[in-house]
Amino acid sequence: MLKLARAEKLILAGVLNVPKASAKAVTADAEIAVPLEGLIDFEKEIARLRVQMAKLETELSRLAVQLSNRNFVEKAPAEKVSELRERQTEIIQQI
Repeated sequence: MLKLARAEKLILAGVLNVPKASAKAVTADAEIAVPLEGLIDFEKEIARLRVQMAKLETELSRLAVQLSNRNFVEKAPAEKVSELRERQTEIIQQI
């Protein structure tokens, strides 16, 4: 199991003490925690997510302007308007 997970150690316990910076999975039969400290540069990841969020917010604003333009919605092909609405919904779910 250690080889498969490429882990240094495996701790089996009745109660799981989860370090703060961990990924955790819970099933009906078990709880699994993987410490992430040292594996992930949290500051870098936060910065990356902020950039991604800003791009999504910009795209969402652009879509809102397009879809609120009655002239555009009436004249554009229905398929295009539908695609834009679907993309708008996707972005809202991501944010």
